Amino acid sequence: MRKLVAIFGLLALILFCMTVCLCRQIAIAIKIIEAACDAINDIPSSVYFPLLQYFLMLIFIVYWVLVAAYMMSTGDYKQVSGAYTMEWNETMQQAFVYHFFGLLWVMAFIRHMSILILAGAFGTWYWTSIPDKDDGQFDVKHPTPITSSIWRSFCYHTGTVAFGSFIIAVIEFIQYCLEYLKQKQDSEWMQYLISCIQCIVECFERIMEYISRMAYIVTACKGNMFCTAAMESFLAAVDER
Repeated sequence: MRKLVAIFGLLALILFCMTVCLCRQIAIAIKIIEAACDAINDIPSSVYFPLLQYFLMLIFIVYWVLVAAYMMSTGDYKQVSGAYTMEWNETMQQAFVYHFFGLLWVMAFIRHMSILILAGAFGTWYWTSIPDKDDGQFDVKHPTPITSSIWRSFCYHTGTVAFGSFIIAVIEFIQYCLEYLKQKQDSEWMQYLISCIQCIVECFERIMEYISRMAYIVTACKGNMFCTAAMESFLAAVDER
């Protein structure tokens, strides 16, 4: 019993020391949370905006499935060893690969455009002067921040989002190709090697997703193109470390 009390006492002491050492960081985190709550309070439509994103994704998935079903129906039935199989010509196979990549690209585009739109709306709130926000003048000066951000994003930054989402779509496509190759392998060593490559690609994808999100924040606030925004956000993250 005494040993258990000593262990918990030591853990409590370590936790107390960590809290004391991280007081500044904790205070900053609290201020960030308070600012985020104020921003959502001033832009309540931001809470419902993700529903629009999911609705658009659902519409595109339905369209994609219908087109894919039509493409699948163009195959020819052939009897092989007493069983019927569906075969497609080379052109249709290439078209289906293109169609699948289009799914990855468009889904990534919708995701990333939503991030940019929200970043633009919250950027508008952030750059509004504190006296105006305290006096409740934000709604007067910016009655429709989400709609305005949508207009700016599609008019000026569609190419930026298309390029960023294209990079993510390529990485995801490579992942699916690796999974297809792994399923075709009989050797366990080859499957293990491909799994290791998949892990590396997955890590790279997460890094690129993080850099993309940070880049869209810079784009929404400064209007930079994707490459310069990604570089600026990456250097800022390195400096903070």
